[in-house]
Amino acid sequence: MLQSLNPVSICVAVLFYSDLNMARAGVVNHPADWAFGGYHEIQGNRRRNRLLALETLAEVAEIDGSEALARAHRDWIDDALRSEGGRREELWTKSLAVGSEQFVQKIQEKLLTPKIGL
Repeated sequence: MLQSLNPVSICVAVLFYSDLNMARAGVVNHPADWAFGGYHEIQGNRRRNRLLALETLAEVAEIDGSEALARAHRDWIDDALRSEGGRREELWTKSLAVGSEQFVQKIQEKLLTPKIGL
């Protein structure tokens, strides 16, 4: 599946998937219940100390503005909780790296190359 996605799509998928971490861990029922994640910022609820450039994220994700991004994010989170019950996906949690085949091979080579003088 990821081989067909561009790097931006992969980053957006990782960002959305990571918002489910506390729900998957059983700490909260929904990412909206966790004050410290990215859910509130993407939903436009955080006004201070923002970390994400939502308009830029929407633009690179080819979504029409931050409000549409918030809707897509909320729908994806709700669909994931409903259909997957918050289960983790092995693709994200057991992978060495996530990205194109070329990127994954490059990371693998770097990790397998002995480092001298560390």
